[in-house]
Amino acid sequence: MIVYQPIRDVSASAQLTYNNMRTYYEYYAVDWALPTIVEQITGLDNWDILSDGDVIGAIRLA
Repeated sequence: MIVYQPIRDVSASAQLTYNNMRTYYEYYAVDWALPTIVEQITGLDNWDILSDGDVIGAIRLA
């Protein structure tokens, strides 16, 4: 079952985003380091996407 919850760890959520988007960043030569992602998402409304209790993604709302 898919559920959503507010993120508990901004750094872990940023790492998940980086891992999921890495091929996009490399392909389009986007120079985004992990600290940049943390900075960009800190002010957003961040939600973890969980499947059977495991975080599989994030929703970020501005």
